[in-house]
Amino acid sequence: MKISLVLTLFMVLLLPTFTYALALNLDYPKFGPFDLNTNQNLSEIIAYAYYFIVGIAGLAAFVMLVWGGVQWLASGAVPSQAAEARDKVRNAILGLLLVLASFLIIQIINPELTILSGKPYPPIECSTLGNACNRLSLVFGRAGYRCEPLGGIGNNFSCSGTPPLAPGRSEACVQITRLNSAGNIVTGSCINQCRTAGGESARFNEEHWFCCNAPTATQICNNLGDDISTVAASPITPLMQSFMRSQPGVYGCDDDGCLQAWRRFVSDTSDVCDDPVFDSSPRDDDLCRQIGSLWIHGPYVAVLYEGRRYAGRHICFDGRTNASPPGRLINRLDDYEIESGNGWNTDTDSIRILQDGNPEIASICPVPMERTLP
Repeated sequence: MKISLVLTLFMVLLLPTFTYALALNLDYPKFGPFDLNTNQNLSEIIAYAYYFIVGIAGLAAFVMLVWGGVQWLASGAVPSQAAEARDKVRNAILGLLLVLASFLIIQIINPELTILSGKPYPPIECSTLGNACNRLSLVFGRAGYRCEPLGGIGNNFSCSGTPPLAPGRSEACVQITRLNSAGNIVTGSCINQCRTAGGESARFNEEHWFCCNAPTATQICNNLGDDISTVAASPITPLMQSFMRSQPGVYGCDDDGCLQAWRRFVSDTSDVCDDPVFDSSPRDDDLCRQIGSLWIHGPYVAVLYEGRRYAGRHICFDGRTNASPPGRLINRLDDYEIESGNGWNTDTDSIRILQDGNPEIASICPVPMERTLP
């Protein structure tokens, strides 16, 4: 136990020297989610040191446990050696339990204390209710629903949540299905007629169909004796964009201005193709080398890099002046050249999100922005 205390005290005293050494141009190993090769601010160094010390402590406890076990087996009939071996095993187990108990106690008091973000400016504040930046807490966002393209047919969607019924909604959806005498859902020709009229047809919760975002108010069909008319949507809010309008983040989208696919980024992403997808529509779509447009919702600067781990040339897009919904849409990344005759629509391999006030904005994104930088 004394050895463990001495080791802990040594690591604490060593921390200032360790912090100074990190400023050198070295290739540091990665601990947990923290990588000092790309970020060496103070919070990142503290988090890195925490993971480093915990890793060393775990390794030391494992070595002591194995050492004590072997010594116990080899002690034979010598009571003093057997007792010494038992002490080693007991102390190693107690050390591991203490580390685990300290973490659990802090987790019970305040779970936020166990979360080391490694970023001085957290990119996305998803909620004021603590660590709620995940799919379960977001549900469908303030939009009340979310949609995905259905069946590969344009303007045809499968949606979950509460339909945005007209009047009073910019989507201006009207129900086009009816129930027959047997209680079955009948669509008739209304789905095709909705798309013919320029609207978006959407099936909500695997049940009823709705016609949304029609440009004009007109009768589109008759279903079981009911004349069904659209309500003119003004301004039109495409179904695929409603989630993005309600939840902060940086969204990488398809070439069509976020009408068919999007991926939500809530933190720095060092490898667009291989890093886990936080949220997207369609689900789990990483949009690897397919980010053709960008939607920035919130006071953020999005930095696109042509290489993984924020390497190579980059370009910055400023969404801070459009921080309120619906945010800023950069409709065609192909219009921004990375080199002569080649745009950014297929060249984004990593993304950083810089929140307003982050001092890195000035060094990474000198004005004027929206130009390729070396």
